[in-house]
Amino acid sequence: MFVNGKEEKIIEKIHEIIGLNKEVTQKKFYDNIKKFRDYKIKKILLISSSYDYFKLDEEGKLNPLLSEWTSFVGEENPLSIVHLETGEECIERLKKEDFDLIIIFNKPTDMSIVELSKSVRNITNAPIALLSSDPSELSRIFKYNKEIISKAFTWNGDRNIIISIVHYFEDFINIQRASPTDFKRVILLIEDSIQHYSTCLSLLNEEIYKYLKAILNEKLSYEQKAIRFKRRPFVLHTDDFDEAIEFFEKYNKDLIFIITDNYIEKEYGRREIGKEIVKRAKEKNSNLPILIQSSEPVSREELKSEKIKFIKKNAPNLKVVLKKFIRKNLGQTEIKIKDSKGKDLRIKGPS
Repeated sequence: MFVNGKEEKIIEKIHEIIGLNKEVTQKKFYDNIKKFRDYKIKKILLISSSYDYFKLDEEGKLNPLLSEWTSFVGEENPLSIVHLETGEECIERLKKEDFDLIIIFNKPTDMSIVELSKSVRNITNAPIALLSSDPSELSRIFKYNKEIISKAFTWNGDRNIIISIVHYFEDFINIQRASPTDFKRVILLIEDSIQHYSTCLSLLNEEIYKYLKAILNEKLSYEQKAIRFKRRPFVLHTDDFDEAIEFFEKYNKDLIFIITDNYIEKEYGRREIGKEIVKRAKEKNSNLPILIQSSEPVSREELKSEKIKFIKKNAPNLKVVLKKFIRKNLGQTEIKIKDSKGKDLRIKGPS
């Protein structure tokens, strides 16, 4: 649009709204939000063979990756990982030192995954995550040991899965600590395939990282960066029909989009979660974007809506479609107006 000589006032107002105006202090707001999202995983104990750790680290690339997220707000104590090779080493180390997260990457050489998980659980309440390159074996172990194993993820050759694991637990715990009146933006992922939700979580984290890079520029003060960083979207995942409904009902006003499977397996049969979520969204949040992934044909006529998108899980362009959907619905990274001479003026968008 043309602004007829009022560009400066418009830009000044936009800067005030999105927090770029240095004359507008945000210290008070920052003080109020400091305790928001305050749970952080800082120390990880990783149990794996030397070969698996080499695949994950690949010549020292893991630690820089872990530091990237904390570098947004200049945190001095980035995430750290202690690597051990055997279950026995893990048990002895846990008796002497506290860790925020335990990751078991494939079976250790001296005991089974279940045996190690039970021993770990007897020592600490820290989350236990399984990471495996064998999806079928992983599903079997996790299915029958959910009382001791917190979450399972598949290894697909991308070390970013470690970030996805960390953020999954941080978001799950922090959103429970948040007040109902706190400003929240929530992404809900509903998927019971470990392989598919591991991929989706990695894509979500990748796109959120790009989004943060776009809105956290050098002109912002520390407080302004911290506010935007803390107000990034929460990503909630569930593989359970009832929990999916519970999450939707609890956070429907905070949701910015949903990615869901069409069917979820239950002990007593399959449930059509995609259809149920769309039905509830139409009643309570009709503008909510929803992407339905399915291995089978979906009755689109029944779910017809401009906000509902579909993709087959075996589609060759699945990742491209997912990224495009995520990027479109995360939010603006830039506000563009034209001055009186028709020149484009770009301003970093709000978080």
